[in-house]
Amino acid sequence: TLLRALEPHDQRWGTWHAVASGAVSRFDYAFFVLEQAAARGWPLTQHASDLRRVRSAGFPAAAARPLNARLDNTGLQRAFGLSIPDWRDGVLALLDAWGELP
Repeated sequence: TLLRALEPHDQRWGTWHAVASGAVSRFDYAFFVLEQAAARGWPLTQHASDLRRVRSAGFPAAAARPLNARLDNTGLQRAFGLSIPDWRDGVLALLDAWGELP
């Protein structure tokens, strides 16, 4: 693991954003999932074309939401020589695994 590879005084110790690569909104994520599920022929009650973009300001929250909450793994990849796959790869792998369930 990365932690085991670090020496106690390694300057790479710290907090890193360990997320899939690529930026995506909640809308685009949901759209992609529904689009891929439809492509697999799964029975759906909602389809990607049914989705509508809304502003988060339309949903009151107890705390103020940041305008941009994306996490960036560029520094992590650079510091450790990693190539982290795109978020779509993870979604496709999950849908493939679900498709194999009885």
